[in-house]
Amino acid sequence: NHPEILINSDGGFEFELRRTLGSEAGLSATLYFYLDNFHSDFEPNKVYSLTLLGKGRACIDFQERGGTTTLPSGTTVTDIITHCYRAVDGYIIFTRCEVCGDERLCSGEFEFTGCTDEGDRLEVRKGKFADCRICFATEAGCPQR
Repeated sequence: NHPEILINSDGGFEFELRRTLGSEAGLSATLYFYLDNFHSDFEPNKVYSLTLLGKGRACIDFQERGGTTTLPSGTTVTDIITHCYRAVDGYIIFTRCEVCGDERLCSGEFEFTGCTDEGDRLEVRKGKFADCRICFATEAGCPQR
């Protein structure tokens, strides 16, 4: 995806980042962050909560292969099962944002506890991202889109 921090003209910002990691066994996990902070401007080294009014602003989706069905045409279709762990607590901190043209190279840290609708829990501790290319844009949108 195209990570972006959108700076609102009347204050605040929005942030979105999605990354999918795969394994040689064909399994994948997608890490997703979405912040909509309308009360304060973006600041490096500030702690931003990954929950707001009871809603998670981060999640991890794990996908695995389910059963395979053979269609009348002979084609086989494999079900993909997704397990979504939405943040019930946690934070993200942008520790460095270096200007690089219209984008910035950002690094940071995050931690959260995720929970599925069924009540399964997952803890993400000491998470880090480094030199992530993020477009900083105004409400007009990222110039690279």
